[in-house]
Amino acid sequence: MAVDPPLHVSVPGAEPEELTAIVMAYQELWPEEKPPTIPEAASPWRFSGRWWVETKTPNQI
Repeated sequence: MAVDPPLHVSVPGAEPEELTAIVMAYQELWPEEKPPTIPEAASPWRFSGRWWVETKTPNQI
């Protein structure tokens, strides 16, 4: 896999495979910034009641 490094890496005595691994690790730790995305319009929220609450609360017992 050819890696086009966006930075200059200088490691004396490193083989090309080692430089590729260093650049790939760098890109994994610090990925390129992506432009922010605009979320799709959400559907209107509707309250459907508290289905997780029992019909009688502790105060009503």
